[in-house]
Amino acid sequence: MAKVSTRNRNKNKFDKDGKLKKPNWEYRFEMAKVDGKRQHASKSGFKTQKEAEEAGTKALAEYLNAGQVHKPNDIR
Repeated sequence: MAKVSTRNRNKNKFDKDGKLKKPNWEYRFEMAKVDGKRQHASKSGFKTQKEAEEAGTKALAEYLNAGQVHKPNDIR
């Protein structure tokens, strides 16, 4: 089952004045493999971890609900 993970991309980073940078949260989840290689979907720029988790959960739900519908064929 796919899981949404979040991280602060600016953790322990400083700006040119020596101050800690503001948090920049990102969500990321794994999608289906293509040619045997793992694929990920991610987006960053969220101000809080909660915003990133909500957006990531919504994006994962859209990804899981999208796709082709299986239509069985008449086999004789």
